[in-house]
Amino acid sequence: MAGIINNIITPRMLNPTAWDWGAKSGFFWAALCFLCLTWTYFRLPEPKGRTYGEIDVLFERRVSARKFRETVVDEFTQDLLKKAETSAIAIRE
Repeated sequence: MAGIINNIITPRMLNPTAWDWGAKSGFFWAALCFLCLTWTYFRLPEPKGRTYGEIDVLFERRVSARKFRETVVDEFTQDLLKKAETSAIAIRE
């Protein structure tokens, strides 16, 4: 979909009888790249060295993307805590 949009917009940017941006169209693409880079830095986590279970726990805890690397996760302890909470609730009832 992005390719289709790109193939429609780019010729209009460069065409002297349409928008006639010429080389200034580079500023449009630079701004778009800057926005993508900013989003990537703040929102895309680093999963290097993590198992799928650990990544799931980090997302459940809503850990910031910048703190994925430093956060210590023990996915099995998390499951035990949930089971203990549910059994404690069942005992109270």
